[in-house]
Amino acid sequence: MLNISFDFDETTHKISHLIVTEIDKKQETKPIITDNCNYDLKILDSSIQFTSEAIKKLGIKIGDRISINYWYSGPNIVVPLISKSGILDESDSGNMLKKSKTISFRGEQRDWLLKYGTIFLLEQWMDKAGKVKDGVFKLIPVKEDDSSEDKIVEIAEAAVEDLDQKMEDDADWLFEI
Repeated sequence: MLNISFDFDETTHKISHLIVTEIDKKQETKPIITDNCNYDLKILDSSIQFTSEAIKKLGIKIGDRISINYWYSGPNIVVPLISKSGILDESDSGNMLKKSKTISFRGEQRDWLLKYGTIFLLEQWMDKAGKVKDGVFKLIPVKEDDSSEDKIVEIAEAAVEDLDQKMEDDADWLFEI
């Protein structure tokens, strides 16, 4: 495959600086999640890729928007939550699910979630009162040498200082980055 770049002068309609380079096929391929994996979603370079099972659990379809929020459940406990937009937040924010089973996920929001891990399982979320909220799931990091709950506590302790700065009101228990 070839990559072609050039400069085009709109006034004179001339092309200059024509550069043709060959693209290595290994560089252009994206990792593909098979449905036989032990996780529900994976953070890639600039996106999150979902398995078919994760899409079923979330009750979403191509074109739906997905939000990741953080639940501040007490001292040193901050849990990432994922849902269809509009369930936890009042707006229609979030990132749109594409045909490739991915959502765009860059910048600060990506950096925050990377503190928890790169591969996650979805677990039905229950609030402090023990009520299940349909369509809302905890993102549980998958790490072979560490239990999921230990991982959440460990990273929550490291992230609490940063999160406290982001919170505008102590009564708000949910926020979006």
